[in-house]
Amino acid sequence: LQFNGSSSFGNNNLIANIDSNIDLGASAQVNVGTQTLTLNTTGGSINGGTDDNTADLIGATINLTASSGGIGTTTPLDVTAGTALNADSTADNANILIDSIGSLPVGLVDAGTGDVSLRTVDGSVLDARVDNNVNVRAQSLDIDANGAGATIGAGGNDLEVDTSRGSPAPTDTSAGGDDVALEATGGIYLEEIDGYLRLVLAHSFEGNIQLHVRESSQLDENLILVHSGSARFADADRIIDNGTIFAEQGQVTLNVGDNVETDSNSDILAAKDITIRGDFLNFDFGKGATIVLRGRIIAGADVTPGDQIGGTPLGTSIPTFTAPQYRTRINGNT
Repeated sequence: LQFNGSSSFGNNNLIANIDSNIDLGASAQVNVGTQTLTLNTTGGSINGGTDDNTADLIGATINLTASSGGIGTTTPLDVTAGTALNADSTADNANILIDSIGSLPVGLVDAGTGDVSLRTVDGSVLDARVDNNVNVRAQSLDIDANGAGATIGAGGNDLEVDTSRGSPAPTDTSAGGDDVALEATGGIYLEEIDGYLRLVLAHSFEGNIQLHVRESSQLDENLILVHSGSARFADADRIIDNGTIFAEQGQVTLNVGDNVETDSNSDILAAKDITIRGDFLNFDFGKGATIVLRGRIIAGADVTPGDQIGGTPLGTSIPTFTAPQYRTRINGNT
């Protein structure tokens, strides 16, 4: 099935069940207004049209299911979802690449053991469910929230993810390709809900960074800041030379269910305070936390800002010894 040109269905639901690929032509747009748009293929993939920052699909709720080849993997799928985006490629664990024109309210985006990339043009990436259930399942995950004040998650309503699916248990902090990369204009509020979080980048230009690894009685709920890696931001792979957590104007808070380990090639940097908590909430009483911190850690850094438009997105930082003074706090439980 191929859509060509602009197809407006008014404020009416559209459900298409196809046994082949679903392709959006170069100038295609399918618009159901304030209703639900559902595209299901039992025999192929769902592919975007021209990657031109114009929505291919518009609706309140957008539901996408692909059985073979993924969603947006040939050309990223451009969407505008007013209420929720749900996407499922678990039939063959294929990748999902979504660009959102405006904010992206995520219901459930599930690639199984495939990779997921979510990017916004002028909007945040948010938990559409407003609960503690998972929003994204993937092996590796890249999220890029662009635009004035754009955030990943929100204060009091983290975006919940389940990553490194299908990966063997990590034995060190080396680059492995199954990592998580996050970048936002504003704050980053994200929780890994099951097991460990292998992080290569969490970068906020203007806001705070708050990362959780959900605590339970299990003992693998660790935060691992890896050596280096890459991320699909702005429709291209960005090489990340140093595993980095960097709040250029804000603070960093890491609440981790069990252990914390950072690579010697990594940075944790903040213009304000840095707080690292291991064995957070202490639901596995008596186990404690092992916290191994290598690399650079600078709270109250003197920051030269990065460029959101140019070729150097990450700013630079050096220690400062002038007022106001900020602190790095590290603590755990027993």
